[in-house]
Amino acid sequence: YANTSWYGGAVCLDQSSPMIVGNSFNRNRADSLGGGISARNNSSPIITENVLFANINAAFNEYGGGAIFIDSNCVPTITKNTIHDNMAVYVAGGIGCYDGIIADNVITDNEADYAGGICIGPYGTVTITNNTITDNVARYGGGGIVCAEYSTSMIRDNIISDNLGQYAGGGIICDTASTPTIRRNTITNNATPGFFGTGAGIRCSDTAAPIIDSCIISGNTGDEAIYCTDAAVPSIHYNEIENNSDGGVKNADASVTVDAENNWWGDPSGPGGAGPGSGNGVSNYVDYDPWRTKSTIDSISPSAPFVFNVKSGDHAELTWNAITTDTLGGSETMDHYVVYRSSSPSFVPGSSDSIGAVSHPETTYTDVNALVAGSDYYYLIKAVDWKKNVSNKSNMPYVFRKMFNENPAATDKNRTSLPWHSGYSTVSDVTTDLSPGGDSLTKVTNLRDDQQYESWVWDSDFME
Repeated sequence: YANTSWYGGAVCLDQSSPMIVGNSFNRNRADSLGGGISARNNSSPIITENVLFANINAAFNEYGGGAIFIDSNCVPTITKNTIHDNMAVYVAGGIGCYDGIIADNVITDNEADYAGGICIGPYGTVTITNNTITDNVARYGGGGIVCAEYSTSMIRDNIISDNLGQYAGGGIICDTASTPTIRRNTITNNATPGFFGTGAGIRCSDTAAPIIDSCIISGNTGDEAIYCTDAAVPSIHYNEIENNSDGGVKNADASVTVDAENNWWGDPSGPGGAGPGSGNGVSNYVDYDPWRTKSTIDSISPSAPFVFNVKSGDHAELTWNAITTDTLGGSETMDHYVVYRSSSPSFVPGSSDSIGAVSHPETTYTDVNALVAGSDYYYLIKAVDWKKNVSNKSNMPYVFRKMFNENPAATDKNRTSLPWHSGYSTVSDVTTDLSPGGDSLTKVTNLRDDQQYESWVWDSDFME
């Protein structure tokens, strides 16, 4: 509380990687970097569940950090903190960082000239996910987040709202040649109130080429929701862009065309302005066609996968169909699939049963050494779309332990079952083997509608 230092008003880390958990850092000041906490020289701290309030970074011409500054050769994990009412005289009212993870934080009411909430430093690679970034102020630009030159970060699943960039980028600035991926964020009610303010939601400049997809960009005021200048070429797809005060997308550079296909513009007729419709407008040099004719707000679950189960050596290799439709038959934008496993056939899949996730469009998962694990395993898959809607569970493939006295000269040591559907059962499993006497054995196990199992085993003489 109320400490003053050159680096890190309260804590300065140098070649140190501690866990900083559950503290309150209030009213500290740094005259160079990190009003509350700073880290340099290969420090990689875990900073979690702290409160950082009213700290000040007083440095000019530095990537300062009112609350936290992490230098370029460090890889921090910054999670579950409340970071509010901090100030940087120049850059990064909340967090200044080059690498690492910033996740699940509340970052609000911070202030700086540039980057009120978070600044990703030059050439930085930061994952920013599941944060609430609200009511931050940049006296020049970048109220919520600034992606500095040549940075390549992932900005995903955040709420970025009610931030103010006085002259540019109320929500996000993508600076010179930066290439962040801005995905599944809610970017709403940000503002650029200054005279000649540009990019109320997102401003892209100087050959920046961000990917902006699957976001809700709405209610931003003072300029177009997305403003592009100086050969910036963002890819803008599958977003909901509506109710922004001065239009949807503006490209101020006639030498390039901005790709903004497959967005919802607030009206089935398409974008207004240079477009043919009455939705949020676009300027010239924006490719908006085709556009979506219904809202991209998605609350409909994807269809459930159907899983095939095959043997691959000692492993169980699960393969399923790629999901392309939702439960109403509409087109679906998939994100990933979650794989669940249990030793009980009646399990209800939960987070403790998850053994992995596979990003779409991949549809194969290998459970290594499942056939030598000494357990019967039952699997389920769920599909998750871009809006985190989750499908119903798949059919249930399964792997059985050794069921018979095997003839080791003729058979492998375990069985992998392949489910199949018939008119008389919900799912069946067929297993073949040789008895010790060399007779061919066949076993069929059915999972009935009442979730009970029934099995039959016969030899080749029976079949004859």
